[in-house]
Amino acid sequence: MEEPLAPPGNPLRPRSLFYACLGFGALVLLLASDAHFVLSVPLGFLAALVSALGVLDFAGCFDGEPQPGRPSIALRELRPRLLEAGATALLWVLVLRLAVQGALPQHALVAPLAVTATSAAVLLAWGRVALAWQPQGQLRQRAGFWLLLVGLLLYVPFAGSYSLLDPWETHYGEVAREMLARDDWLSFWWAQEGWFWSKPPLDFWLQGLSFALLGVDFRPGQMLAGAAHGRLPQPEWAARLPIALVSLLAVYLLYRFVAAAAGKRAGLLAGLLLLCAPYWSLLAHQSMTDMPYVAPLTAALSCFGLALLTGAEERVGALELTAFGRRLELSLFHLLFGAVLLMALPQLAYLLTRHLTLQVAAPPYGFRWHADEFFSGSGMGNCGLPGNDVCRRGSPSSPYFQPALGLAVFGAALGYLLWLNRGERRKKRLLYIAAWLFTALAALAKGAPGLVLPLLIASAVLFVRGRWQELLRAEVASLGLVIAAVCMPWYVQEYMRHGDGFTDRLLFHDMYKRAFVHVHDTNAGTDVSLRYYVWQLGYGLFPWSGLALGGLGLALERGSSADERQRDLGALVTIWLVLSFGLFTLSLTKFHHYALPCAPPLAVSAALLLDRGWRREPSSSEGGSVVVLAWVAALVTLLIARDLSTSWSGDVPASARLLHLVTYNYRRAWPASLDFEWTFGAFGVAFAAALGAFAFPRLRRYAVALCGAVAVGFCAFTLWVYLPALAPHYGQRELFLAYYRARGGESEPVVAYQMNWKGENFYTGNRIPAFVTTGAKFEKWLEAQRKAGAKVLFFVAEHGRTSTLKAELGDRYRVTQLTDKQLNNKFCLLKAEAAPQR
Repeated sequence: MEEPLAPPGNPLRPRSLFYACLGFGALVLLLASDAHFVLSVPLGFLAALVSALGVLDFAGCFDGEPQPGRPSIALRELRPRLLEAGATALLWVLVLRLAVQGALPQHALVAPLAVTATSAAVLLAWGRVALAWQPQGQLRQRAGFWLLLVGLLLYVPFAGSYSLLDPWETHYGEVAREMLARDDWLSFWWAQEGWFWSKPPLDFWLQGLSFALLGVDFRPGQMLAGAAHGRLPQPEWAARLPIALVSLLAVYLLYRFVAAAAGKRAGLLAGLLLLCAPYWSLLAHQSMTDMPYVAPLTAALSCFGLALLTGAEERVGALELTAFGRRLELSLFHLLFGAVLLMALPQLAYLLTRHLTLQVAAPPYGFRWHADEFFSGSGMGNCGLPGNDVCRRGSPSSPYFQPALGLAVFGAALGYLLWLNRGERRKKRLLYIAAWLFTALAALAKGAPGLVLPLLIASAVLFVRGRWQELLRAEVASLGLVIAAVCMPWYVQEYMRHGDGFTDRLLFHDMYKRAFVHVHDTNAGTDVSLRYYVWQLGYGLFPWSGLALGGLGLALERGSSADERQRDLGALVTIWLVLSFGLFTLSLTKFHHYALPCAPPLAVSAALLLDRGWRREPSSSEGGSVVVLAWVAALVTLLIARDLSTSWSGDVPASARLLHLVTYNYRRAWPASLDFEWTFGAFGVAFAAALGAFAFPRLRRYAVALCGAVAVGFCAFTLWVYLPALAPHYGQRELFLAYYRARGGESEPVVAYQMNWKGENFYTGNRIPAFVTTGAKFEKWLEAQRKAGAKVLFFVAEHGRTSTLKAELGDRYRVTQLTDKQLNNKFCLLKAEAAPQR
């Protein structure tokens, strides 16, 4: 029987169009307003949710034929769990808002505990909602629940307790802050450099939504101003937490894929190893663009793998909810297309509001219709400060393609996508669409790599496996429509506003040239051949780096297995690794973190080796191979532990090697007061000893458990001890906390002296005179300050530039250094008091 290309849907429900329009209209009003509302994010989410549900109901997507035996529940029975989950979510947001403001009692101690406890409570409460249709189901029987719980307990506790690291975290954080201050979610601005076109928007949108939801005071001069009143503001919670949560979603989907192909134990081990890899865990705690692109990439390939393993005619399991006098069908379809609508509808509403402003904060009050308008310059009054351009009204490069036209084009793509699939309930095809949705998100986070890499890997798997018939089921048309509806609105409108300058920077300079023409990195004197990423993967997967090497053989072996699922798993994991490693090795511009996409397939290969070691009665040949591979893995682990625990003259300090997985300049001075070499070595020896126990069949299960425990322990150490200890030396948070506590008021400004490390902009809300170079311009500014009666100035500078600063200030100011190298070994805070004029 021939498969239908597009199964017909149910009859339309025109009355539901009212709710779709009502929610969309409310969303438009919120986005059109020129005021900032405390509850704008939850209200916007509710409006988008109402609109999305209305659209789905209008298309008849909740109607289904009653089926005997289908899990069913009435809304009145579900209500207590929904109320519990909603209350828990509200408590979580409240605790996070207090953590961001630094307002909890005994804040440094209480904030990590309170945020972690409420995060776990949210997971538990919503897990109970998901299991409401299964009276006998219990969360403790769900391996995926335990994986997510371990992830939360590892990733959440100190995510917001230490400084953003210069320059990437603070750079991207400042772009997100400016997005809110300028009230422009299309055109991004960076203080000294003007328009920011180096990266697509997903990372900034995630941070911006989190800043708004959690109450980050993004106004100039207010980011850490609460320190003057005895609080300990921590905007880092809002910057990092969405990145960590996105990474956990990817880990969970990888678990589901491996569990479907090789069993739950292998899936759980793969997820756990990926969680604990420094490559993954450290970048999950950096508000950079890499995890917002690699996490969706991992999710996309996991959904693609699940689609390969699913029968062509298998239908999704459906649940039934009795509510409002109706029987509503709920399934993967509703989760998937609900997500698509929640991602696309706000973008469409935002395009419409580029022509409509609701002025409630400033006259003339009321609605104002206009063509697309925007301005250049730093938001909320920073324009004209030294280091900042004056504000100017911009004009679109292509004035004829207004946002309203984009709304029509991309809205049509969204509508056709939903209409085409409104009756689709085949699991394989829905999983393919889910893969393409995550691919669109990866492209929205990183551009070409996020789009090309998953599609290239998926195509190569189909070619190698000879699964040509899958092309007829892979929803290629839906791929194009998802990209158009979710990914393209920002790219197109940005080009229409800024023209060739935008594409020259983003597409040619930051994508094409980085790959094929060496643009810029910090690898001077370093071997950047094939060895480069092998070297970094060794550190980035520690302490289970050796397991990844040993498990590669098992992944290849699965590719020739008689089991179809094993062959699909082996092919996908191998091709994923080979293409990722090959592409980034061939790229001429290299940073240590670029090989992050290699971590998930290596976690799977390592999990296959541990899974084989767990089995009770392996064959004699299989048992012998496990022992050999485990011993090889132990040797590799010890070699890497030696590198992490031994510093050599002329090389970087051993303790810095993990930090270099996420930082920019690999030659920056390591703090003399920090030494983690013995600790790294001890973890390496412990993991190698656990692998050595594989020689004894009766001890193998204990050895596997010990490997997992050591990996979890090492992850906890890197996230709870290592990062918090080094962050004060690689960021500027502590300096600006000291400034706000020491200043007498806004009349005593802080100045960035010969600085361009980005943290000085983020932590002051860009309310900082910034002199990347000094000389006559600096002298003129100083004279203007003296004439204006400024008595006290503060300066942030590198330790090595303090003598130059004192020389430029001369005898006009008495200079006192307020912080030393024990607090921050790179930067210091100085106070300059005007000497009496003679």
